[in-house]
Amino acid sequence: MNSTKLVFGLIIILFVSCKSNSYYGAITYNEDKFTGTKEEMANYLVEVQNKTQFIKNASVFAGKDSKLRTTYLAANDVASLMGDVLFDLSIVSTKSGMKLPRALDSDADRDYQFIEKQAGTDKFDLYYINESLRYLTDLEKMMKAYASGGKEEQGRSFSSKHLTEVNTSITKLEKARDEVNANAPATSK
Repeated sequence: MNSTKLVFGLIIILFVSCKSNSYYGAITYNEDKFTGTKEEMANYLVEVQNKTQFIKNASVFAGKDSKLRTTYLAANDVASLMGDVLFDLSIVSTKSGMKLPRALDSDADRDYQFIEKQAGTDKFDLYYINESLRYLTDLEKMMKAYASGGKEEQGRSFSSKHLTEVNTSITKLEKARDEVNANAPATSK
C-alpha cells in the first residue's frame, strides 16, 4: 500500500515538473534544451497543449453556464475527451523531458476571457461552440500534419491516436451548433 502511494506521488511530481508556468517559458525551455526534430516536436506539443487546454477550459465553463441542454451535454463530453488528450500529452512530455505550459498563450487566454464575458447572454452557447470548433479545427489540422509528416515517432503516434477524440469533439459540437441554430428565435428582416 505504501509503495503504491510512493509510486503515485512520484508520477504526480514528474507531471508537475514537466509543466512550465507560462506558455512562453515552455517554448524557451524546450528551445534551449532541444534541437532539430526534438525541438520541432516540443514546439508542436506545446501548441497541442495550448489548444487542447483552451477547449477543455471552455468546455468545463460551458458545462456550468450553458443555457441549452444540448450545449451542456456536448460541452461535458468534449471536456472529458480533451482531458484524455491532456493526460496522454503529459505522459509523452514526461517521457521525452519536454516542458508544457500551465497557462494559455495570450491569444487563447483572450479568447477564453471573451467566452467568460458572454456568460448569461443569449448567444453564450453559440459563442462557446464556435470558438471551440475553431480551436478544434486548428488542432485537427496540426495533428493530421504531424501524424503524416512529423519526424519523431512518439509525436506521430500520439497524434494518430488522439485524432479520434478531436474528430469526435468536432462532430458533437457541430451537432450541438445545428440544434442551437434550429432553436434560435427568428429575427425579423
